[in-house]
Amino acid sequence: MDEGIFRSLKPVKSLYRTAGYNRGDADSVELDHWKTIHLYLTYRFNEDNVPSKLFVKPTGCQCFSGYFEIHHAFHIARGGKPAREFFGRYYFFPYEAEFKDRFTCLVYSRFRELCDEQGRELFEFLKDEDYAIHTRGSKMVSDAGHVRQIDRIIERE
Repeated sequence: MDEGIFRSLKPVKSLYRTAGYNRGDADSVELDHWKTIHLYLTYRFNEDNVPSKLFVKPTGCQCFSGYFEIHHAFHIARGGKPAREFFGRYYFFPYEAEFKDRFTCLVYSRFRELCDEQGRELFEFLKDEDYAIHTRGSKMVSDAGHVRQIDRIIERE
């Protein structure tokens, strides 16, 4: 990756995040896209707060859909033709100039869907721990005990 165009960020293994998405934008957030594109654009994170897993749920739903396993991340340092070409190859939205100032790109190895039971259990656990997941936006999960409990929920078959 060209460091002049993109600035690499390293995910923190002990940090997870949650994020809501709007089902009304179904043409851009279908799970099938997430299984094949391997690039997720989200509002800018502090470079020390890039998660190793990003859990997603539809806004207003009481169940998580799944999560991204983040391998690395980057900010767009400089726009222009190389950035447009990159997005043309790896993303289903065309590059827009505002991406540079507003977004972090998370590159993930795969999107893992959660079964309904896991998604509901994860929602209940995070709700009980007061992560305010009923609101839209991203919430950090960095407490070691909470991360272990999340791992127990998602690793069950």
